Amino acid sequence: FQNIMNNVLIIIQNFLYIIYLDDVLIFSTLVDKHVKHLNTFKNLIKQNRIVISTKKMKFAWTKVQFLGHEIFQGKIAPIKRSIKLSIKFLDEIIDKNQL
Repeated sequence: FQNIMNNVLIIIQNFLYIIYLDDVLIFSTLVDKHVKHLNTFKNLIKQNRIVISTKKMKFAWTKVQFLGHEIFQGKIAPIKRSIKLSIKFLDEIIDKNQL
């Protein structure tokens, strides 16, 4: 799915988007541009006969958690849970039992 989406979305290189497995984030600086980006995305999906779940869609979010990070106001920061997990890891792995 990710390769298919990468090939389909190569057309819209001027958009800001991230594809990871079956997740697609489309982000814009202005609302009117965002609406245009979403319409273009929708048309590309239709043209290429790609089925996406409307139940999973979320629109016009100003803050998003994605892959253990929070994206908000042009900044990306690890979420607290990710920081806590990374602190639990040892600095050095000595043997396979630590994995």
